[in-house]
Parts: sequence; C-alpha cells; structure tokens
Amino acid sequence: MYFNKRKVLTNVLFVLLGGSVSYLAFSNSSPFVRKNMLPAATAAIPANQNSNCGYSLVRGLPSGLVNPLLLVDPDCEAPSYTGLKATLQNYIDENKVAGRITSASVYFRNLSSAEWIDCNPELTYHPGSLAKLPMLFAYLHKAENDPSILKKTIFFDKVEEGHVHTQTFNSKAIVKGHSYTVRELLDYMIGYSDNAATYLLNVNMGFDPYLKIYSDLRLRVPSTANRDYEMSTKEYSRFFIVLYNSTYLSQEMSQLACTLLNNNEFNEGILKGIPSTVKTIHKFGEMGEVKKNSHELHESAIVFLDNKPYLLTVMTKGSDKKVLPEIISKISTLVYEYVQGDKKIPA
Repeated sequence: MYFNKRKVLTNVLFVLLGGSVSYLAFSNSSPFVRKNMLPAATAAIPANQNSNCGYSLVRGLPSGLVNPLLLVDPDCEAPSYTGLKATLQNYIDENKVAGRITSASVYFRNLSSAEWIDCNPELTYHPGSLAKLPMLFAYLHKAENDPSILKKTIFFDKVEEGHVHTQTFNSKAIVKGHSYTVRELLDYMIGYSDNAATYLLNVNMGFDPYLKIYSDLRLRVPSTANRDYEMSTKEYSRFFIVLYNSTYLSQEMSQLACTLLNNNEFNEGILKGIPSTVKTIHKFGEMGEVKKNSHELHESAIVFLDNKPYLLTVMTKGSDKKVLPEIISKISTLVYEYVQGDKKIPA
C-alpha cells in the first residue's frame, strides 16, 4: 500500500510535540560526558545496597556478533533515598489535595552509583517537545558515519499547514527565505525549541531513523495509530542516561548533544530550583488541551553538583499552566538540597 512518508513523519511529530503550545528548551568544553569508561561489560555497574535486588541489562539491537550494552539498572529502588522519596511524594500529594496539580511524577538517579527512586511510576504523560531529543540523536547517530550531514544546507521556504505549533515563550527562530545548515537547525531545535527548525529537520531526515532511536533504546515506538502516545519519567530518562554514559552515541557526538542541551534560555523549572552556578544540561516540553483545560509541563536534566551528578525528570499535569513551572522548581530545590547534604554520595 502506498503512503506518504513525509506526512506520516510530520503527523507522528505533531502528536509527540503537542498541538497547542510548548515551552522553550534549550558551549563550552566542560566534560558533560563520562570519560575513560571501563569496557562495556563492566561500565556503570551500580552499587546496590539491597542484596535481594537484582539488575536489568538494557541492550540495544544486536548487530553482527555484538549486542551493545546501553545501561545497567538495579531492579529495586535505593533504600538510601527513602527519605527523599517520602519528601517528594508528600509535596506532590499536598499540591494534588490543594488542587494546584492533577498529577506529577518524579524520577531521580544518582549517576555515580545508578541508585534511583521513582514517584508515581505508573503514570504516563505526552512528551511534547521532549520528543525533539530523539530527533537530535537520529542526526548525530548518522553524523558518526557521515559528518558532512551537519554541513548540509536546507532552504526554509514554507511548512505544511498545522505542522508548526504556537509556543508560550518565543525566542530565536529561523526565518523564511533563508538557508540553514543542519548544525544550525539543531541549535535552533534544541537551543530555542524552534518548531519550524524541527519541522525542516523532520522532513529532511525521513521516517525510519527517528523511530529507530526508540527501538534501539528498547522504548515503545510512536505510531500514527496511537495519537495518545505517552511516556513515564523513567522511560524518558533513558535518553539522558545513555547520553551521559556515551553508550549509544559516540563520545564526540554525545558531547555535542550535551553542548546543545547546555544552552538553555528557559529557567523557570529545574534551573530556578538550584544555584545559577551549577552546570546543567536539560530539555523540557509542554502539551496542552485548551478545550479540556488540561496542561502538561515536563523537564529532564542532569545536574552536575560538585562532581556528584544526578538525573532528575519531572512530569506534571494540571489546569493552570502557570503553576506547573513552580512545582518543577520546588521539586528541583528539594532534590538539590537533599543531594547537597548527602555525604554518602560518592564524588
């Protein structure tokens, strides 16, 4: 059966990026990516305080005689973070009772030990502009074998109606009648969450490479047949984990991705909850259904605190979109203060 791949791809991204609004998401030589790693079979083996808990190995798709190891995950939540989980859960529950939010989920991971906790893991959310990160992965994965793709020039003349969504916060955006390299468009897509740049990249890449990122990371693959595609905080966090460990993209391309994610103009969520001097890489997205008076705001970040990096992914839903950044900011503060005071976390 014949189908228009361009339309299918843009429809899939329309579903993922959201049909109403999205917050803006966004170089230096700082080491965002883990370097001098052990061989893959022993890399990132977590310290597990629960002797009765096993581990899950997340592997990519087999290729020839190899089956790449992406990450090692303890099956159980870390007992050492029971206090933090209780604090976060209480805060979420208090705000639900007060009617400020409908729901919220939090995934926290100590990147030095792989210990983790997950508040409300059964809930899933529309990723919104978070879906731009796998598109970045698709381009950088291709650039590993063909670096010239980053220099390819694309002319911006028009977009199909309905495929560039309005945004709550507007920043730098590409201009019709101008040409841009793929690298420049990646800057706009990740650095400023420009939907027009995202559209051009989507059409230029094609359908399969984008979806392959999900299957490679053993995540459910989006489909036009499922316009309610959702993810949990832990599922989405996988993108940041393999990026930090450099177990999917090469170290060079992982570093480039982190450089783009480090340049961020939005500071009302996780960044607002921590000192401005703390280095971060992060991405966030929004989904809104105006008729249902329902809004979602999410953010995922790696916070490099005193050589004790941690991953924090927060997803929220509520009727007042002005409240959601405040919720994420307060959760960020609670986590930062807990980690900062935790002397047991290895440096």
